Amino acid sequence: MQELLNSFKYLPGRPLMCYDEHGNPQDEDPDISKFANTEPGDSPEEYSEMSFLEFDYASKEGNDGMKDDLLFPSPFDSSSLRGLTKYMANAARIIKYKKDIGGHTVTKWYGHSSATLLLEELTTLIKKDKEASNIITFLNKAWDCGDYRHGTASNGCDAVKSCCLSFLAGTTPDHMAEIFTEGLLAQGISARTLFILDNNKLPNRRPTPLTPTQKDAHEKLRMHLFKLAHLYGPVTFTPEAYEYHMNWFEKEADNRSYRVNQSRRLDYYYGRINMHRLKIAMAVHFADRTDRVITLSDLLTAKKLLDYVEPNMHVAIRGKSRNELSDIMYSILAYIKTNESGWTEKQIIEEFLCDSQPGDTRELLKELRMTLGKIEMLDGRYILKRKKKQ
Repeated sequence: MQELLNSFKYLPGRPLMCYDEHGNPQDEDPDISKFANTEPGDSPEEYSEMSFLEFDYASKEGNDGMKDDLLFPSPFDSSSLRGLTKYMANAARIIKYKKDIGGHTVTKWYGHSSATLLLEELTTLIKKDKEASNIITFLNKAWDCGDYRHGTASNGCDAVKSCCLSFLAGTTPDHMAEIFTEGLLAQGISARTLFILDNNKLPNRRPTPLTPTQKDAHEKLRMHLFKLAHLYGPVTFTPEAYEYHMNWFEKEADNRSYRVNQSRRLDYYYGRINMHRLKIAMAVHFADRTDRVITLSDLLTAKKLLDYVEPNMHVAIRGKSRNELSDIMYSILAYIKTNESGWTEKQIIEEFLCDSQPGDTRELLKELRMTLGKIEMLDGRYILKRKKKQ
């Protein structure tokens, strides 16, 4: 069976195993070094489909027989660092391909432990406890890719080879301020994450059945994702894309004057802006094509997307301030954004009466208007500062 031919089994505490079509191990004593012995620059033209591993958690808790057959491995919504690294170590995927070396066809292996984490609420994974720091350290490493080994006192070691974790989660600015203290932000998560702040409310829509056009689009998307799961090989640039990127990197990447957002909170983020552009360009590319060639259009689209989210990123990554009034000021600004017609001073004072004294609220409104230039007065109401027409 082809499915069995391309299957591998990797049990916790056991070496990586490869089975033939009869279910027999191909190696009596498999060498774990085969897991990732791909040479730099390898671009095999022939390789097997990505293998799906079966593994079970033969644990004391009786959670045995758990099967991971997802196209894209997805860890648990709520987990400890141990649970996260154990899952990714067991969710390894292997690509076996053939390469011509000196006139001889040699079978080579490429392995990686990639996963996708989608959370409606960030706090289900990262909570206000000592485990949050450990998880953030691992997320930093997963963004950088490479190998990660997590050793425990009594449960051995989780070896995560060539790890890569795509992470998408939602939360509120208040939760961000509570969880991500200045100490955690300094660990590097603010440098490696795109924080997208949007105060627009989602429209209320009644669920309706998919139209034939939507069903067709859904099927095309499903097949495209299937192709992406089996894709392998290096990503290259077109000549014009490479020239554009290198010119930008040499002239603008480290020049603060070219930054869309000048906030010091984004200093860590802009320190890795080169990798952010490349990662977003690859996402743009693979959302449309699978030829593994980044074009100038991909880079320009990536820049446009980052230019769109960067202006408000500093608001999303603020820690819990030692100046309580600064948190209230951001809350007042967010409140003013909820009404295009604006709010009167009396309405704002009443809204924040439990948070600050009326005199403090008036001072904060003055700060937002006169010093920061975030709001203005129109017909006795505070509204967001309007852009001047050219």
